[in-house]
Amino acid sequence: MTQCVRINALPRPDAILRKCHLQQVVEVAAKLTGQVVFHPLTIVRDEKRLLCFCKKKSSSNMGFCDGCNQWYHFACLGLTVKDLERAADWRCGYCRAKPDNDGMCEWKMTIPKGPGKRAKVAPKRHFRDTPAARGAGPETVEMVQVGPVTWDDTVAEAKKGGKTINGKMLAFKKRAEKLVQEGGHHIVDEMGAAGLQARSVDQVLVNDLIQENLLRDEVEPEAEIEEEDDSG
Repeated sequence: MTQCVRINALPRPDAILRKCHLQQVVEVAAKLTGQVVFHPLTIVRDEKRLLCFCKKKSSSNMGFCDGCNQWYHFACLGLTVKDLERAADWRCGYCRAKPDNDGMCEWKMTIPKGPGKRAKVAPKRHFRDTPAARGAGPETVEMVQVGPVTWDDTVAEAKKGGKTINGKMLAFKKRAEKLVQEGGHHIVDEMGAAGLQARSVDQVLVNDLIQENLLRDEVEPEAEIEEEDDSG
């Protein structure tokens, strides 16, 4: 069975069914009972291999190593295109190193600190773990299989996805509370016994606000909450 994990929060079925005709609700309610919604992407999948020692996406500002056929960002090298053009056979920091007894090479070039708080670090690389050793050339788009290998890895990946989802929903709820306090919108107000009043902030209201795109742009994509301590 293909293993999948839901990454992004999806609208709850009841949030959609409440807007449908009663007959439609009756027809699909039984089918939804006990169903699980999966993310369409499989946990284990093929993706483009990340480049440079920083393992980030490619860009137009990259230099090519004539030794290992790897591409590196100029910013990570602290070099320019003219610097590499002046070298007839330019070699990266790995190719300038001698493998140790385990075949690992340590980067032998100065790495600029850059604008980030942490200095960039080039991890050791095995002398056979190169595009050239795998038969890849300058224009080859290498694919690599990513995702958990063991069942424990799968569980950890699912927990990570659930943590992200819960964090997003918590951020949605906080934003919804702010909108209710501000008032003035037909979604956050309702008629009660005493007249127009603010709706209670629950999952139904959050779903309504998401559907109207009143929350989506207000939440950081990586919002998370700390996991509960199960030891107690």
